[in-house]
Amino acid sequence: MPAAPAYHAPASLEETLALLRRLGPDARVVAGGQDIVPLMNQGRLNPGGLIDLKALKALNGVHPRNGSLVIGALTTHRTIERAGSLRAVCRLLAEAAGQIGGGIQVRNRGTIGGSVCTGNPAYDYAPCLVALDAEFRVASLAGERRITASEFFRDAHVTALEPDELLTEIIVPSSGPNAGVAYEKLKFTDGCYTIASAACTVRLNADDTYGVVRLAVGGVAAVPVRLRQAEWRLTGSSLTDDSLADATALAEEAVDHPLNDVLADGMYRRVMAGVMARRALVLATGRARSQADEGRQAAEGGPS
Repeated sequence: MPAAPAYHAPASLEETLALLRRLGPDARVVAGGQDIVPLMNQGRLNPGGLIDLKALKALNGVHPRNGSLVIGALTTHRTIERAGSLRAVCRLLAEAAGQIGGGIQVRNRGTIGGSVCTGNPAYDYAPCLVALDAEFRVASLAGERRITASEFFRDAHVTALEPDELLTEIIVPSSGPNAGVAYEKLKFTDGCYTIASAACTVRLNADDTYGVVRLAVGGVAAVPVRLRQAEWRLTGSSLTDDSLADATALAEEAVDHPLNDVLADGMYRRVMAGVMARRALVLATGRARSQADEGRQAAEGGPS
């Protein structure tokens, strides 16, 4: 049996960063432990050291800052699912958190930081954060830097984090007025990994055309796929059967290197990427229209 890794429980961020620098790339950070602990139990991971972050209370929670929403890296899925401030400002992540598989136990312990730092293509937050144009704040002894969500995910289980860096928070811009979001996901059972998912954020103009459209699909490739061509074609137009069909086709085309595994082959995932993108776009648009109607009614003094 391999020797047990040295266990460290730093009391501060500064102590954590010093440990990351000293222990090097063989060390592993433990947030909720939902990925690392099973791998260790299976003998597939034997880290040189474990750095437990449970004492870093400042990295836990959801709060507004300068017009954006800031989510600490140690915030649990359950907190995100239930946070009133998050649901009011950004429903998308709350919906994704509520669909994380494994049951309430996983959502009570797993964290958003741990989830995104694994870089697992099947996990739920990644396409949502890409569609939200979120930024990741990371820290090391050398200082801090920000990484956009689109740049953070490099390959399956590979991120832009350096070995001596720690993700501290995720910054989500406000969607603004007349906005709608949606997360659609295909899986075969509750415990099954994602087959295909889509995250969508839209903001409508006064004439019901798209002022902003952001679409990303997950679970179908090594990293989330931002559907920029579909976004460009939809901006300035309205939701019609033709524009919806066009967006669906462009979503399929964008998945040029689909995953192929025992759950689903690559061709099926490509087609499902289009289906999920279509559903997310329709739902997000409907929600944006409802928000616009509520805004008009409030301006006129209430419903007629």
